Amino acid sequence: VIALIGIVVNDALVFITTFNDKIREGKSLEIAIVETGKSRFRPIILTSITTIAGLAPLILEKSFQAQFLIPMAISVAYGLLIGTFILLVLIPALLMISNRIKRTAMTIYEGEAISAEMVEPASPDRKSYFLLYLVAAAIALIGFVMLARLLLTVSGYLI
Repeated sequence: VIALIGIVVNDALVFITTFNDKIREGKSLEIAIVETGKSRFRPIILTSITTIAGLAPLILEKSFQAQFLIPMAISVAYGLLIGTFILLVLIPALLMISNRIKRTAMTIYEGEAISAEMVEPASPDRKSYFLLYLVAAAIALIGFVMLARLLLTVSGYLI
């Protein structure tokens, strides 16, 4: 699990650093996310494929000595497949969602529309209200938990 976390965090740092560089260049939020996804897709996929390919001989090994390492190799390989999907699909979606939450909170607080780039940490023209962001994140988290609880109750998993 620790090896898997290291690989996924490294890929995520590369993704976020590239995204921040695009924002600093003055690109809009949507264009920065799309260009980051395009430019980092190949390195992230190649990292995942080479790691999984490197673990394949260990996974397929039949010797007694390898039987202790096979569960670790399987968990890293399949976890990396899921982590790659999360990184390439979920992280850009979460960047858009968090930006929308921060922008909505700033718009309510300021009383005027705020551009999407103004709330990004890498933007040189950034407006930052940490406490406001914290309250908005807490409200969003409470809303998400309430929605999940409602869905679990309706589906019959939660009584």
